[in-house]
Amino acid sequence: MYTLLAFVIADYITGVLRAGVERKLSSAIGFKGIAKKIMIFIVVRIANLCDVNLIKGDGTMIRTAIIFFYIANEGLSIVQARILSPNHSGRRNQKITKIAIHHATGVINGRNIAGVFVPRSRRASAYYNLGSDGVIVLGVDESNRAWTTSSSWCDNRAVTIEVGNSTRGPQWLVSDYILNRLIDLVTDICRRNGIHPCTYTGGKDGVLQKHEWYKNTNCPGPYLGSKFPYIASEVNKRLRGDKIVSNPTSGLYRVRKSWSDVKSQKGAFKNLENAKRCANRFGLKVFDSNGKIVHPVGKIIEELAREVISGKWGNGEERKRRLTNAGYEYKEVQRRVNQLL
Repeated sequence: MYTLLAFVIADYITGVLRAGVERKLSSAIGFKGIAKKIMIFIVVRIANLCDVNLIKGDGTMIRTAIIFFYIANEGLSIVQARILSPNHSGRRNQKITKIAIHHATGVINGRNIAGVFVPRSRRASAYYNLGSDGVIVLGVDESNRAWTTSSSWCDNRAVTIEVGNSTRGPQWLVSDYILNRLIDLVTDICRRNGIHPCTYTGGKDGVLQKHEWYKNTNCPGPYLGSKFPYIASEVNKRLRGDKIVSNPTSGLYRVRKSWSDVKSQKGAFKNLENAKRCANRFGLKVFDSNGKIVHPVGKIIEELAREVISGKWGNGEERKRRLTNAGYEYKEVQRRVNQLL
């Protein structure tokens, strides 16, 4: 019931925000929307009475079925249109565990973003197209593999989202309203696919993915890219509101090779300094309860960059191979090298 309430409230609020942006606010339409939401709970109550008085059960069978129906309906209402692209590979071959966020490199509405991917000659697509107007358009069914990140590995695991900007380059800003719509969408994707927590680690082992990790591109742009930790944090707040944790583990720092590699864990500590000492001993990383790296990313990148400059990691493909085999993000290291030179 609480999950249904959350979906109903989220759907109504996002509808009001969209109407405000489009200057279509109407008290009559707003009242009608509230009345429709109230009717949902009246139907759920009637279903509960049917369970108790007709089936003589515990009052949950019909009620639960009705609740799941309305949750699905409210979730789908987050998506306001369908403009399907033919550019996909059919059924994906991996479970959805990633979400790749891109920017559209322009101030463009949702329907127009989706329209860009309709011609077969485009050879690209995205699952969701969130326009600068706040409209979310479905472009590819989640069960299929879209062509978005230039990586088969990522496309088979990720749901990809194109996001409209509020300004053009070089910053490619995204409005607060669109950022909140994006968080709504990412939360919905996580809920439906059992993704919790939503992590951003700065690498491919996290849930949130960047296009620039797979192709030589400045996507998702400097502004949206800087918001990934915030997006993950806000999504997790919403997920925790719907998720009952029987054995709370908040506040623990975990020492692992990567957040997803549970078997590599050497310990979980309440004290960050103890976690750091363990990580330094085994050459691992420290993650907080949300899966965010808290040690020693900045230091590693800086030290590795200076080692590269001094020639310790070789050149060209040899450098890339050695850094990758050692478990480092080659592109992140090389980016810092370029900044230092």
